[in-house]
Amino acid sequence: MAFKKNIFDENNGAAFNCGPTVTYNGHMRKEKDWGCASHFHECAEILFCIDGCGSVLVEDQEYEMREGDIAIFNPFVSNATRHHNGEDFEFFFLGITDFSYPPFPLNTLMPDNTPVFSSGPYKKQLQFYFQELMRETANPEVLYMPAVSALANVIAIQVLRIWQFNSQMEKNKSDARSYSHFIKEYIDKNYHQAINLDTLSEASFISKSYISHQFKKDMGMSPIDYLIKKRIEIARYLLVNTHYPVAEVAKQIGYDNPLYFSALFKKNTGMSPTEYRKTYKQDRGAGIPKVIRKTEE
Repeated sequence: MAFKKNIFDENNGAAFNCGPTVTYNGHMRKEKDWGCASHFHECAEILFCIDGCGSVLVEDQEYEMREGDIAIFNPFVSNATRHHNGEDFEFFFLGITDFSYPPFPLNTLMPDNTPVFSSGPYKKQLQFYFQELMRETANPEVLYMPAVSALANVIAIQVLRIWQFNSQMEKNKSDARSYSHFIKEYIDKNYHQAINLDTLSEASFISKSYISHQFKKDMGMSPIDYLIKKRIEIARYLLVNTHYPVAEVAKQIGYDNPLYFSALFKKNTGMSPTEYRKTYKQDRGAGIPKVIRKTEE
């Protein structure tokens, strides 16, 4: 078991603090067959999983944790960490006090009923902040406490922003189609980018399996099929309304390989891009879905 924990001397530059008081911080890698007894702290604690998987026990309720997940333990809330399935469980942890982030009470990070949630696309950013915090505390320099406090403040605020986004998505759960509409709008705006289920999961904070199931249920096709459909529609518009070479049309909609694009286009339209352009070029706009013309206006 690899373990490092730093406990702070509050007198080193405390007068310059611009964030919460950091009680402790550290890094731990729990190897197989390790666990800790349930306990609590007088401060709030943030736990951030960076590798492996495990679980946390919060007030006798167990929550699974995987890479990128965040766990929040408010003061005096009993908690314990475990790993399962024989896998390692690596995480950073941070204890803070003397803070207030409205609308929550003093020294409270968020409601006790949402202790674990995903960091989504912010994993690398959070990991960087925690690493900087470890670096700052491993070799303390003059006025290191204000620097530590500032980093802790950034971490706490970022965690709160992620939680707020997740909470907003939860509020929309009564209308499950909102998830599908979010995914659809994301694809509509980013069809020219590299998109797969991992991308959509990170952008929406929704699991890949749920995205696939709910989107197909609401839209009648998988998210990737919708992405292809969207790209082909845009390609049809570009072939008729621009002079872009086929390779450039492919690039405009997210395909670096023009041969792959041509094969996909023919599979979906029955014609090659060149044949399609020749067929519809004279009657500009023929065969182009109205929704695409509106999108481009």
